[in-house]
Amino acid sequence: VIATRNSRERNNRLENMCWRIWHLARKKKQ
Repeated sequence: VIATRNSRERNNRLENMCWRIWHLARKKKQ
């Protein structure tokens, strides 16, 4: 159970990072 929670947290962190980078890139384009 702990392992699955850890992997989910890692996935969330990765998604947040990707979203932030994508958002910043969009801001720069404008």
